[in-house]
Amino acid sequence: MSRQRGSSDRSAPIRTGARNTRTRTIMASACLTVLLAASTAARAFLQSPDEPSPATGTAQVVAQGVMPIDAGDLVWQIVERTGPLPANAATLTSDLGFLIVESGVLLVEDRTSGVQVRLPAGEAMATDARDEQIRIGLGADAAIYRELTLVGAATASGAEDENLLFRSDPFTGPGARHDVDLVQDTLAAGTQMAIPAGALPTLVLVRTGAADIAMESGDIISLGAGEAVSLPGSLQVTAAGEGADIAAVSVGPSVPPLAQAAATPAAGRQISEALDATATAAAQTAQHSTPAPVTDDQDADGSGPPTSEGVQGTNTPSPEEQASEPVVDAEAPAEIAGSVDSDGDGLDDAVESALGTDQLVWDTDGDGVSDGEEVAAGTDPFDPASVPASAQDAAPGPEGVAAETSSLDSDADRLADADEAAVGTDPTNPDTDGDGYYDGDEVNLGTDPLDPASHP
Repeated sequence: MSRQRGSSDRSAPIRTGARNTRTRTIMASACLTVLLAASTAARAFLQSPDEPSPATGTAQVVAQGVMPIDAGDLVWQIVERTGPLPANAATLTSDLGFLIVESGVLLVEDRTSGVQVRLPAGEAMATDARDEQIRIGLGADAAIYRELTLVGAATASGAEDENLLFRSDPFTGPGARHDVDLVQDTLAAGTQMAIPAGALPTLVLVRTGAADIAMESGDIISLGAGEAVSLPGSLQVTAAGEGADIAAVSVGPSVPPLAQAAATPAAGRQISEALDATATAAAQTAQHSTPAPVTDDQDADGSGPPTSEGVQGTNTPSPEEQASEPVVDAEAPAEIAGSVDSDGDGLDDAVESALGTDQLVWDTDGDGVSDGEEVAAGTDPFDPASVPASAQDAAPGPEGVAAETSSLDSDADRLADADEAAVGTDPTNPDTDGDGYYDGDEVNLGTDPLDPASHP
């Protein structure tokens, strides 16, 4: 097993006077960037929304928040700042992440809300991006604190009152709301702290002492006091020497807005995991695009022609069919009270904000297919060359809107008929493989709607 002091994403020791890193060659340095690029997005969608706490053993979550994380290239960054005495206070703009007070007592006041937080040494708090704050030291001495934040890769750090201690290699952000936790533990020599894999690389800081961080590959990175590293996958931290104080920032599963969570089916649905923001948006889109049932009763005798369920004038299956058909909702979910879809593309504004699409433009990439239909079909609403198969040959309708047939969903399974034809599912059966899950839900969640053994 190879070891090294440091990694490719730590360009220099975290502070002046920190011990020099010993150069040891390991494969982690060569493949770390590839791991970050290839696995980050996939890991974000493999996590379950009910994942347990990242704090294991004696570790504790000392600060936490559900944070909107931008798409695009991001980096972990650690800076050290001084909270001046009140006479020298100035307003600063916060970044997304956490701050930990190392010495003194820090008072943080939000300029907009007036909310104050008092933090003695050792305490921490979550910070949102772009909040205007005043931070001062209380008492006779200034307060020293560190910010562990997630910022854009192109963001420069150069404020007069900050000292850049660490900056990771860039990785791709999810463009969604995620649970983010600051976990701390004090380890005696030889004891361990397990950190589960997160949706993004985990930031690990050795506050005092020394520790070895073992990666999933088996490679080990050794860090001294004040050194940090950003690594993907699950990690095992082992205290060396006389022990270590460890702080880690872990990005957990995506968290949809409550209005979107309420749009998931209720009675009769066998959902084992809540939908993430993208899947919830897809379900909502199908709801918007599904026409209401229509009864054709031309002779006014109270009985319409036979429906696809085999009962005249109603969509209720017969008792025999109820015994053989999968359990599905009686009707599509009702419109969510208070939801807003400013551009009428089938995605609520809150979901568009999480995905990064334009809330005021129904077709962000201008390819003639609404953002909602693209999310439901699994194509890229930012790429005009990425469109659903059903829309590639469809003629545009009024005002450039794709043909109405592209969004017809005969069986209300949240998958348009045209998409069902492309996938191979039955457009008249909401659960083609009979496993109790809508075809649309299976497609959106990545399971096989044609295999009853494959379901969410």
